[in-house]
Amino acid sequence: MSDVSHYLVVALCSFLAYPVVYGKVAPYLLKKLVFQRYASLDKAKQKFAHMMYDSPTVRYISALLLGYTTGESVVNIVVVGRSGVSWFTFVVHHVITCYATLVTCVYPSLPAFANFAVATEFSTIWLNIRLLLKEFGIPQSSTVNKVNNLAFFLSFSYVRVWLLIFDFYIPLTSLLLTKEFYTIELPVVVASVCASQFYLFINLYWYGLMCRMIPKVISGSKKDD
Repeated sequence: MSDVSHYLVVALCSFLAYPVVYGKVAPYLLKKLVFQRYASLDKAKQKFAHMMYDSPTVRYISALLLGYTTGESVVNIVVVGRSGVSWFTFVVHHVITCYATLVTCVYPSLPAFANFAVATEFSTIWLNIRLLLKEFGIPQSSTVNKVNNLAFFLSFSYVRVWLLIFDFYIPLTSLLLTKEFYTIELPVVVASVCASQFYLFINLYWYGLMCRMIPKVISGSKKDD
């Protein structure tokens, strides 16, 4: 239980912090920094506009992901011996993820795109199992490793390539090419432009590596590295 307690603490902190962000921080920023037109509406129209652009469920999920990613970053900074991903890639990935999820929590914009980004983590389940099997000394030629490697490749192909490109990158890019998009909140614009380009690049890079080694990995002929 002690090995996973910090994750539970992060989840609890995310849960406790969300009402503060949603109820205090977000309204203040929306009124003082952005959405001047929103602030000029009467209360009924404000509620309607808020309902049309906000998704509390997505913001709860993003808040949990924000707390989890921040907690994972802290743990990996203070714990020696982390493996699996280069330190530079890990830091850049987590910084951008934390920023993007924070923006999602604070600004009620583009909830659908935020949902797609969170969905990509589905493939991480099989990656973690792969790393655990490696640490446990289970050979690559074992059936459980072959099945897990195939599940990892297929899930990655769908959520981080197909879903990311056709349901996230292409629709979002069409918005980025319109001048109207840049009239919304600056943090949302920055998160959308930077995150979309970064995640597309890094996931396609990882996918290229996977495609080159997946035949040997699934067959079990590739040695552990």
